[in-house]
This record gives sequence, structure tokens and C-alpha cells, in this order.
Amino acid sequence: MTRLWPIAAVCGLCSLASAQVQFFIIPSPPSPYSGFSVRGISRNGLYVVGSTIHPAGHDRPATWSADHGYRVLLIQPGMKSAYATRVSDDGGVVFGTMKSADPDIFKDYTGLSVSGGAMTNTFSGTYVEALSWNGDLVGVYDAVGAGNYIYAYIWDRATGRWMFVPRPDPASDYQNTKWRWLFGSTRDGTRMVGAYHNANTDSSMPVYWDITANEAELKASVHFLPRLPSLQSLWAKHISDNGRIVAGTAFKSAHVDETAVRIDIETSTVEPLGTLPGYTASRVEGMSGNGWVIVGRSYSHNPHRWTQFYWSRATGMISLDDLLAPIGVQLSDWYIGNPLSVSEDGRLIAGSGTSPHEQFSSGWLVTVPPSFACPADINDSGTLDDDDVAHFIAAYVEGSFHADFDKSGFVDTDDFDAFVTAFQEGC
Repeated sequence: MTRLWPIAAVCGLCSLASAQVQFFIIPSPPSPYSGFSVRGISRNGLYVVGSTIHPAGHDRPATWSADHGYRVLLIQPGMKSAYATRVSDDGGVVFGTMKSADPDIFKDYTGLSVSGGAMTNTFSGTYVEALSWNGDLVGVYDAVGAGNYIYAYIWDRATGRWMFVPRPDPASDYQNTKWRWLFGSTRDGTRMVGAYHNANTDSSMPVYWDITANEAELKASVHFLPRLPSLQSLWAKHISDNGRIVAGTAFKSAHVDETAVRIDIETSTVEPLGTLPGYTASRVEGMSGNGWVIVGRSYSHNPHRWTQFYWSRATGMISLDDLLAPIGVQLSDWYIGNPLSVSEDGRLIAGSGTSPHEQFSSGWLVTVPPSFACPADINDSGTLDDDDVAHFIAAYVEGSFHADFDKSGFVDTDDFDAFVTAFQEGC
């Protein structure tokens, strides 16, 4: 017979008091610049990148850190505006996109250091999406390739060598693909994810590549990922540091019925993450390095609105407003800005938006307790160890709500089994 206790109304273990989510608005940039639109965060969470507005009304790429404040970066002569999207862990290598006065011409800047180093890339229409932790391996795609093609490349910053991402094997239905996207990378850059597009079926197939020294080996390393049976397309956007977990967005043609998904390469399973209540679609924007935290946004047609979400195994998909509600912060009346980003450990979420009381965008950071991303870390130490086991057993014996691991409303042997499973899975 299952032993069952009602949940204790008051926690008797002070050490298990829930750690709070924290919300921090990034300070405004120094004069003469205005606002800060966030587009990315370094893997270690120390640097945030995006753009600020020059007095002439044009975007300038910028970085911000708690230790160094703002650094507004130079742009190439002849370019009108630019924004930064990726940054290395030491803040020394920044990547992004520059735009000329002609709105149809885009150029990517690469190797632009915070001290205004050389801009080396001359490929037009190129967008940086994937970046290793030190900025040495870069994955990009060309958005305005000749003949309506989209090409993907890998750039080795140390050697200056570009490697073209080839088409898959001729036996594949995607051998004649015109569009190739490269979106995400493991921490060390040895595995990257993206998608091939089949114009005949108007569908996109998620793929990953094991990055090698030459294009022939790269072609042989193409691996197709599974899709959802009901949705013909899937973009693989992010991959965990161990190369196993992929986060992406499944959809029908023309990005209809978008659904955020989590893919386990080892088991070849696709897990739909669903949508927020009252919303009809969801889209992945970021994933932690361990694959435990996914952030993005959900969409509603009627009324027309977007809202941002947080997902982990412990919380499921919840809105950012629900995540912040315990500390009295609401972003629902803000104009949502650029996509969310998340640090490697899943504890820092970076975003931006414009509040009803401000003229310019503000950047912000949300700090999330470790147990949100790693449910077995019930003492919020940031690591899994014997202390977590001791805390769980103490709460289990007491009948504390902290031992209700499966959120059933009761403490029973199912919670014990669920905790053991989560602890063995690790974080």
C-alpha cells in the first residue's frame, strides 16, 4: 500500500525555502546613445550584446557587462547601422550584421573586437548564428545568395579559412536543396545544427553536422534528425554542449502551426513542448548548454499577440510573466523586443523590450534558481551531490511540500522514484 501524507502547509525545513527568481533592468547606455536592444548573451552569462541608438537614429553594435559596462563598437565605413548577435566568453570577439544605406544590402562583420579590431568578412548577406565559446569557430548562412540560393559556411577565425556546407548525399531527397541554414553549435564547435530545404515538397529537414577539417568529410557527416509526423518541416536551432539534445521549431509550409520541440539524438525522439494556454503556436529562441532550459515565444491569432515562455523539465512551459509573478514583475504590457537568449547553465535569461513609460528599448536579465532547470538540485546549490539526497529524504520523512517531486499534491513513493530518476539523469 502506498504511503501517503497530505502536503505540509508550512515548510519545516528552512534550508529548503524556495529561492526567488530575480529581475534586473540593464542600465541605460551613456550619452549620446539611447536604449539597448538585446540580441544575445555569452555562454558564461558575463556579456550581453545587441544594439544601441546613435543620435542620428541608426543602430550601433554594443556589448554590456556588469564589470565593464557598455562598449559601443565601430562599424565599417560606408555602413549605416549594425547590431551584434554573438559574443565570446571573454567579450573579446563580437559578431553580428551591418547594413548599408541601401536597405536591400546586408553585410556581416566578423572578428570585430571590442577595441575596434579588423573587419575581415566581405561576404554579402551573411548572418552569424552559431559560435563556439571562444569565438574561433563560426557558423553563418548567406541570406541573399545568387540565384535565390541560401548557402551555409563555417569560418575558422584562427586560420581565416571558410568551409562551404555542402549538399547531402545524392541518395537524399534533399540533394538538390537550394537553401541551407546553419543555426547552432556545441560549446567547442565540433557539432552544429541547421536545416536543408526541399523546394519540390516545400519542406525543411533538420540536420546536424560533425565539424571536420574538409568539405568532403563534412558532407559525409550530415545526419538527418526526426520530425513530427503531423508537421512537414523542422528547423534545428540549438544543440546542447554534449551534442545530444537539440531544440527547434516544427511547422507546416510558410511557418504555419509552429511548435517548439526538443529532440534527443541518442533515442531519435521528438518531444513537442506545446504552447501556453490560450496561444496557438510556439517558437524556440534559445537553449541552455545542458539542454535543460528552453526559451522562446508563443503566438495567438485572436487576439494577435506574442508572449515569451520559459520551459524546463521541472516547470514545463510557463510564460515569462508567470515566472516573474512571485516577485511582482509583469512584462505583458511591454512591447516584446528581440528573441530571448539563455546562458550555458540556464540560470540567466537575457531579453529586451519597451515599457509603456519609455521611448527606447531596455535590456533586462532574469536570474533563475538552479532547481528550475535541474529539479533534483532541490537545495539550489548549482550542483547535484549528496546534500540534495539528504535534503530530499528529510523533506520526504517530514511530508514537506518540497518532497512533492511529481507535483501531485501529495508526498508518496512516486515522488521518491521520480527524484531518484532525476538525480540519476543528472543536469
